[in-house]
Order: sequence, then C-alpha cells, then structure tokens
Amino acid sequence: MRLKNSNKEGAVVLVVVKNKKISDPTIQKIKSKINTAKKDLLKVQKDLAHWKSVSDMYSQLFRKHIKPELEKLSQVRKSWVLQLYEARQGMRWNKLEKELLDEEIVSKALDLLDDLPGDPDLEALVQKYKDTSENLAEEEDLDVLDPLLIEMLAEEICSASNLPKDFFKGCQSEKEMYDRYTQFMDEKEETTRTEKQSSGKKFTSEVIKSLYRRLASLVHPDKETDPVLKRTKTELMQRLNNAYRNNNIDELMQIQKEIDIPDPIDLMSDLEGLTANLNAIKKQRKDLFKEVNEIKKWFKTQIDPELMNEDTKKLEPYIRRTFKGQIMGIKQEITQLESDINYTFKDRKGIKNILRYL
Repeated sequence: MRLKNSNKEGAVVLVVVKNKKISDPTIQKIKSKINTAKKDLLKVQKDLAHWKSVSDMYSQLFRKHIKPELEKLSQVRKSWVLQLYEARQGMRWNKLEKELLDEEIVSKALDLLDDLPGDPDLEALVQKYKDTSENLAEEEDLDVLDPLLIEMLAEEICSASNLPKDFFKGCQSEKEMYDRYTQFMDEKEETTRTEKQSSGKKFTSEVIKSLYRRLASLVHPDKETDPVLKRTKTELMQRLNNAYRNNNIDELMQIQKEIDIPDPIDLMSDLEGLTANLNAIKKQRKDLFKEVNEIKKWFKTQIDPELMNEDTKKLEPYIRRTFKGQIMGIKQEITQLESDINYTFKDRKGIKNILRYL
C-alpha cells in the first residue's frame, strides 16, 4: 500500500498495490517432477497388482492340481533310493559299481531332502555315508600337512590376499586355514553391508527435522496410560518413523493433518525436502519395477511368452491344460520308479542296466 499525490489541487488519492506471491522456479520444477514421478509410480503399482493376481492364480492352481502329485512322486522316489541302498548293501559289487551306486544314492537322497525336509529315513541314510567318509579321512589322515608346507601355504595366501603375515598362526591343517579365512571374509562382508545400510541417505532439512520432532513429541506412546490411546499412538509413531526414514513427505503432511496441530509446517515449500521426496518416489518405482520384472521373468518359464499380455481369464484355461500335461508326466515317472522297485531291483542284472546310464 502507498500514498500518491495525483492532482494539482493537492488531493491525496489512496492507491492499493498487492504484493505478488513470488514462487521459486526451482521448487515449482521439483513439484512438477514429483507429480510425474507419482504418475509413473501408479502405473507400476497397477502393473504389479496385475502380475501378483496372475501369480496368485497360478499358485492356487498349482497347489490344487500339481502339489499332491509331486508329494506322491517324492514318496516313491524315497522308496526307490532306500530300495537301491538295500540292494547296494545286500549284493556283491566291484569297486567301480560301488562308487557309482554310492554317488547315485547320496545325490538322490540329498535332492529329496529339499522336497522332504527333515525326513528321518533320508537323513539317517545321508548320515551313514557321512560317517563312513569321515572315518576314511581320519584313517588316511588326508587333512594333516607337514608344518613346513602349512607355513609355505600360509605365506602364499597372505601375500596374495593382503593379509597379515601371522593371520594363519596356530593353524595345523589346511581345513583350519580354510575355516579361518572363510570366517574372516564373512565378517568383512557383513561389516561392509552394515556400513552401506547405515550410510543410507536421510532427511537433512532442518524444516523436516523440526516437524518430525514436533510430531514425535505429540504422538509418542510411552507417556500414554490409556491402553486404547497407547495402541493408537504406537501405530501412528510407526507411521511417522517410516515416513521420516523413507523421505515420504506426503505421509508426513498427512500425519500432521490428522493430528491437527496449530501452525502446521508447509513442507511443500522446502526445496531439500521436496528433492528427497522425489528421490524416494523414484526409488520406490524402481524397486516395484524390479519386482514386476522378476515375476514376469519367472512366469515366462511357466507359460508361452506370447500369452504374457493376456488377461487372467484367458491365462487360466491355458495353465490348466499345461498342468494336465505335467500330471501325466509325473504319473509316468511314478510308474517307472515303482517298476524299478518291484522288478528291476530284484537282481544285479537289472540294477547293472541302470548303472549304464549313470
């Protein structure tokens, strides 16, 4: 507002001038990018929801039609391995035949433990071979090296890996050296991973920090005695911490609105906060996009890639037909394994025919 003398008679005319709101072009640019990023994020969220629904449908059909058949197959495979082991123990074999049979029995038993975890018969079978292997190793003393060779090997590894010269001090076998080195590398990797996590970018804007502290003091549940309010504040505090940790300005402003505090802070005018929010949205989109691609990549191995763009209703009949073919294959394998158990394993000749293909 200002006064202005506008005529010869000296009359004073009041002229009102409104101050124009000056907007920072950088902030406007960031806001525009945020809106675009949100639209892109929404598209990926919809895409992910679609592929999750397709994946859920596939999983339901799998559990209903395929899983029971695979469970039957696993039990027959188990019987096959145990019967082969009995034949291995009860018949005469030359050294090469024994080695082939042992390798087949152990490998099949270990594979089956993935499908039948904790199965006592399979675990007992694997343990028998393990005990036998350990006893042979002790008898042959394969793990013990000459102290001079240990020292030479330690110097070579330390030099190649930039380790202290006394890193393997006290080790009396190659296995002890390997275990110590493995533990060292695992601890080093864990330290590196922890440092990367702790160095993640967080809010540095004083405006946002101030709002977070203000909101936290209002919703912190520790001082609340009423159990219902305490539970409500606990949930609100979790939301607040997640929003602050993930640079989610929209959520921070929503919490501020729900609490209805006096003199609310306008985070949308804070350049640093907006930039952090933009980066958070982009990262979220990137993570979801990666998840979508992982589902699609897996699904391409299950169905015809040309059907990837079809809707769920068109995919379901195709998946059912695919499962029908798989079930036929599983039943054929079960029939073959049962034939081996009942007929082929009855004498050495039948088992030796199997050995030809191992």
